[in-house]
Amino acid sequence: MNLVDYEKRYHEFILICPNSNQNPYPATPEKLSQWIFHLNSRNRTPAQEEIRKIKNIEADTMKDHRCFKNWGQMPAYMRHIYLKIADAFAGIQIAAVGSRIDGAYIESWDGEELRKYRKDWGKSEKIQSDYDFTVLDKIDITLRSKRYNAAKAEAKEYEVDLLIMHLSKEKINVPMWDFSKLPEFEKANARKLFEGQEWGSLMALHNKYTLSENYYCCNELPIIRWFTWAADTGLI
Repeated sequence: MNLVDYEKRYHEFILICPNSNQNPYPATPEKLSQWIFHLNSRNRTPAQEEIRKIKNIEADTMKDHRCFKNWGQMPAYMRHIYLKIADAFAGIQIAAVGSRIDGAYIESWDGEELRKYRKDWGKSEKIQSDYDFTVLDKIDITLRSKRYNAAKAEAKEYEVDLLIMHLSKEKINVPMWDFSKLPEFEKANARKLFEGQEWGSLMALHNKYTLSENYYCCNELPIIRWFTWAADTGLI
């Protein structure tokens, strides 16, 4: 993104929307797309405006059709990635937000028609949407930053973005591990395995009792984080 063009567009936008209190920084492609959208709106003929309204109805209908209202509606591949992000925030409630919730998301396999709709939705051009999320529990800023870096490592094949101040009502909580699924006799066993740092055996316990939707076979870090939280809070 060219910052000279970015600032030029911002000043053009302010001339037609002087009451806007939008801060141009930090610079983002989304802000630039919004300004260009408003600038182009000023130059439309009545016929062009009518076509735009029809296209907007089509775009909004498409977006509404693709949005998700709850965790179960999300496709398994999305849930899998959000659970990976949650693995870095063991014991801390996070929520999925952004385009993957409101229906404006894009995948690498999507066609040109959907990419055109993205422009109508004021979204930037990209091959694949980020996995946006927010933290619902109050945690120390240093811990939050540390967990965020861990989340990026867990979902390293994808772009993940932590939105600090996300005021939208469109949020879907990502389920935490459910330790109530462990029978009482297994809880005592899990505590013993935890104290012995037998992560492979604890991984097998997770998979046996499906404490979460994800299946683990190699990465011990989520096992360590979640069972540490369970031990600290008396769940095992």
